[in-house]
Amino acid sequence: MMQKTIGMYIANKVKDEIFRPQQVEDDEGGVQYVEQGSDPLDGELIRDSSGTVLGRAYRVPAAVYVVAASNADADVALETALNDPEHETIIHWEGDEIGALVFVSSAARASAATGPGGFRADDV
Repeated sequence: MMQKTIGMYIANKVKDEIFRPQQVEDDEGGVQYVEQGSDPLDGELIRDSSGTVLGRAYRVPAAVYVVAASNADADVALETALNDPEHETIIHWEGDEIGALVFVSSAARASAATGPGGFRADDV
């Protein structure tokens, strides 16, 4: 019985140390306590380059996709699409929740409009 009590005490102390609520600054400069999760950015205040608070970041459990050429680097293609003022964002819904975000750059959309480059077998 004593070992069980000591074991529970140690387990609770470890849990309290690992999963201690985190102090987070709110919009007015006060402190709130937020339970730690697996995502450190979820719930954090986001500021622009001049320090102005833009709002709070919230994690949306959705997959992110980018439309690009077959041999393209996906990270570079995503950055290009997001920096493209003419890019298109397609939201794929799964019921009432967002299941995926698909980003399409204007260059990918333009290459799709011209169609695949190919020829017919009897044209050879």
